[in-house]
Amino acid sequence: MFTSEMKDILLVKPLRLNTATQMYPPIGLGFLSAYLKKKGCSVEILDCDVKNISPQQFLRFVNLDQYRVIGFRLFTSDMDRTKKYLDLIKKSRNEIITVVGGPQVGSDPIDTLKYLQNADYGVYGEGESCMVEFLNALRNGDLGKPKIMMNIPNLVWKSNGEYLLTPTKFEPDLDEIGAPDWDEINPSCYRAAVHGFFSKKLPTCPIIVTRGCPYKCTFCGSREITGYKVRSRDPVKVIKEIKYLKYHYGIQEFQIVDDNFTANRENVIRFCKALIDEKIDMPWNCPNGTRLDTLTDEMLKIMKESGCYEISVGIESGNQKILDSMKKGLTLQTIREKTDLINKHNIDVVGFIMVGYPLETTDTIEDSRKLALELPLKRVSLTRFSPFPGIPITEELIRKGEINKESMDYSKLSYMSWSYVPEELTKMKLRWLFLKFFITFYSRPHIIFHNIKGIHSFKHFKLILRKVINFVFGI
Repeated sequence: MFTSEMKDILLVKPLRLNTATQMYPPIGLGFLSAYLKKKGCSVEILDCDVKNISPQQFLRFVNLDQYRVIGFRLFTSDMDRTKKYLDLIKKSRNEIITVVGGPQVGSDPIDTLKYLQNADYGVYGEGESCMVEFLNALRNGDLGKPKIMMNIPNLVWKSNGEYLLTPTKFEPDLDEIGAPDWDEINPSCYRAAVHGFFSKKLPTCPIIVTRGCPYKCTFCGSREITGYKVRSRDPVKVIKEIKYLKYHYGIQEFQIVDDNFTANRENVIRFCKALIDEKIDMPWNCPNGTRLDTLTDEMLKIMKESGCYEISVGIESGNQKILDSMKKGLTLQTIREKTDLINKHNIDVVGFIMVGYPLETTDTIEDSRKLALELPLKRVSLTRFSPFPGIPITEELIRKGEINKESMDYSKLSYMSWSYVPEELTKMKLRWLFLKFFITFYSRPHIIFHNIKGIHSFKHFKLILRKVINFVFGI
């Protein structure tokens, strides 16, 4: 039975199997918490990574009598562990309402709820507007009433044996949501967090300036999660957030982790000018795969002047046929021209390249390796293709009969695991080509020297070593 003393919702980031590459503030939950609090809701956030809370330990740390709703942020590889959390919660206190959201739900809402039988509701797409209206309906005793439920955006649930989805809504004004609730996702708990391998200074903190993606890459589901239109926060308000992080939490560097930070040239220039005018004096980078074709000479010049020292770019393949199949919208000529342009401005370039995409052969992977060696890259982030549920290429593979949807192993679906092998290759051959790519790129003396210079301490070295083992061997 719910009482007035109870919190409206506990937002949970589940424990990852290996935290070497995952110990960052759950910034998405931070945005959700900030918006819910603005609308009068009571919220707490629990990062199970920070306190190492496994499903079996959850009830020792969490008093279920304190919360009306418990919500889990969900990536595909979290499915099995989150199922255990949910099963234990419902076994202990069946009346508590459970909700799941995040990338997995956004890409494949109905099958997610089918798999997570103890999840009462799912939020696909952005969660802010959905959860405010959801919690209001709960407070008013209207949860479950058809007319009320169908007016809550981005919601999926099961009713009378049928799964129902409400219309999608994306908040047009990101400033209405505001900055993340940094006091709830305390950056001090993540002082060694780096999105990637290196940073100029520690501690760092992730920043999100935009949402949305207008592109059609077949291996990605972000358009379903954040919408097709790129929306930007007011750069001046983002600067205010950065100053708060600097002076209240001692953050020495920020990392812009947007999918499309550079999509709006005017906003980027305005942001960089504000950084300069406010004398923020902090190094920053873009570690999340910037679109090469959005970069211009003017933009890169002011990014460098404002403190940007590194940009990660989405190359994905060195073979034009594969790029076209991915619907990447890039040519090899553009890749060469834009990486040279970044390098001209003395900004380090990190390349994201995918190995094992459908249609890949030994020759196409070799094309990617040779291109990486030719380009002015300081590092290359090799990812394994993974057929995530709901993304366009996965749906195509299911239609062709190359993947059986019913037998998907969610725990293996990540960029760290070989969950798919192209028809022309074997898993052994794929592993060898991946290892050859990694070794030949990183064994060059100037690359070794550059990356050694970026190591802050022995503790940082050990963290990098753990990440390398993860990326190379998928451990």
